[in-house]
Amino acid sequence: ACGAARLGVSTAFVGGLGDDEFGRFLLEAMNEAGVDMSACPIDDDLPTGVTVAAVRDGDRAMLTLPGAIAALTADQVPDAVLADVDLEAVFSARLHDPRAQDAIGAAVARGVSGYLGEHGGW
Repeated sequence: ACGAARLGVSTAFVGGLGDDEFGRFLLEAMNEAGVDMSACPIDDDLPTGVTVAAVRDGDRAMLTLPGAIAALTADQVPDAVLADVDLEAVFSARLHDPRAQDAIGAAVARGVSGYLGEHGGW
């Protein structure tokens, strides 16, 4: 999202955030990069999700605390944010989650031409 915003693309991000230091950092840093973060729901009860990547000798392991990321539902994504969307990005960790599939299906129904994930798209 930050890279697209730097290229001048109108960019918005919707992801569940906790009301914590990580969540506040993400809001501030991405807003400063030109990414519209106004539709991100803030969860008072869950922490912001965090992933730690451990790399050694060409091998990689990732540990994730999903936190508020996993609590996000398709109905929390405002239609106004998606009104002019041409491309929807869904991160691969969520592609097989039924809620992510619902969000992708809803985007297709609205006429979104494709989604981008780490392992492909349509």
